Amino acid sequence: MTYHLFTHIALIHTARNLDRALNQVETGKIVVAA
Repeated sequence: MTYHLFTHIALIHTARNLDRALNQVETGKIVVAA
C-alpha cells in the first residue's frame, strides 16, 4: 500500500514537472516568434 502511494505521488510530481516544462517551451516559442 505504501509503495503504491509513493508511486502515485511520484507520477503526479513527474506529470507536473512535464507540464511546467512544456509551458516554458511554448512560452519560448512565442517569444522567438515575436
